[in-house]
Amino acid sequence: FRRQPALRGTSDAQALVDHSIRRKRRSEDNTQINIRAMAKTLTIEIQKRFNDIDSFRHVNNVAQQTYFDLGKTDYYRRVMGIDGTFGKLRVITVSTHTDFRSQVRMTDDVTVSTTVSRLGTKSMTIYQQLLCGGECRTESTSVMVAFDYENQCSVEIPDEWREKLQ
Repeated sequence: FRRQPALRGTSDAQALVDHSIRRKRRSEDNTQINIRAMAKTLTIEIQKRFNDIDSFRHVNNVAQQTYFDLGKTDYYRRVMGIDGTFGKLRVITVSTHTDFRSQVRMTDDVTVSTTVSRLGTKSMTIYQQLLCGGECRTESTSVMVAFDYENQCSVEIPDEWREKLQ
């Protein structure tokens, strides 16, 4: 796992004591909001495919969503130790919001960082960034729910998952 750099004005030691990261964002009315992320942030490199690129040599917005899905799937497997897409208990998306901040071009090296920013009783919020050379080009938040497919209902996040996320 890759630890995010220390916050501005804090030392690495302070960042290690506070096992979470604060990210500043602007809301729609341009007021500053903080996202508090859990300590486990996973970053993966993305291999772009020819069909991800549009006629302007940009990575299509739909392709960027698939990159975020790859990040989530990898996070479930490596951090939570689950598949998340098969079996009786699964993780499903109930809400997603994406901000496209800047263009992603065909020649850009792309990575996706994924972390859990909020852990509730039945749901968790995943915060992701699509990075090109360390610059955030697109960011996304997704509300994910633990879901019992056999009984077709949401359930509390299992303690085993919760321990791995905190």
